[in-house]
Formats: sequence, structure tokens, C-alpha cells
Amino acid sequence: MTTTLESLGVGVQTAHRSETFTIAGVSTTKNYQVLTLQLPSEPKVQATFCQEGLGKKILKLFKKEIQVGDAVFDKAVYITTETPDATKAFLAPDDIQTTILGAVMSGGHIEIRGRVMTATMVRADGDATDPGLVRFVQALLSS
Repeated sequence: MTTTLESLGVGVQTAHRSETFTIAGVSTTKNYQVLTLQLPSEPKVQATFCQEGLGKKILKLFKKEIQVGDAVFDKAVYITTETPDATKAFLAPDDIQTTILGAVMSGGHIEIRGRVMTATMVRADGDATDPGLVRFVQALLSS
């Protein structure tokens, strides 16, 4: 049996968002899928994973941030959390890091607040059943 978000007891709402950027007269549009997941229980991990830009680098001067020890991940992903121990343990598996990295490197983010998880990801296929995302949610619920 294939595990799905629904089989995990997760309610899924899907929306789409587009952003158009114009640089030197050339426009590029990114299409995002925004998944709002209603989790069956509140996970121990409460965190936001987003792209690390200049503003986030400045914040790091004043606030300690979780680092996982992978140079690419640590340079690309900015983490805010009220649950640092649970978040650090959750981030240990490579496939969890890969899912987060895939979201933030394309301009998206993942946020877990209470029983709601929001994942904004560039998606060509518009498929909410991405196996990496399902494994991410499954690990989140069992953390």
C-alpha cells in the first residue's frame, strides 16, 4: 500500500501563486504550488525553513541558528524555531534536508505552526502526492 497524505490523516488544500520578475528587460515567471496541510496532531517540530538571503545573514549575527553540518544546506536554508532540539533531530536524515532544500532553492518555503504546515514549492506537475513531501510529513508526525 502506498502512503499518501490522506492516509496519514492529513487534510490538504492546494492553491497556486505566480511571481513575475523582470531583470534587464527580461521577464521570468515562477509558478508555485501552495499546500496547506492540516495535520492530525501537533508535531514536536515548530519551525520555518526559508531561503537565506542578506537580511537573514544579518539576523544570524544576533541570533543562534541551527546548523546541520552540510555546507550547502546550511548556506541556503534559514531556520527559525521555538523547538530547537526537536527541529535539529528532525533534520538529521538527508531526505528531510533534500525536501527542504528543494523548496527553498526555488524560492519557496516550509512553515510548521501548530497543526498547520504550509509548503510553497515550485511545481511543474501540480502534484500534492510528491513522495518526498509525503515522507517529510510522515517523519514530522512521528518526530
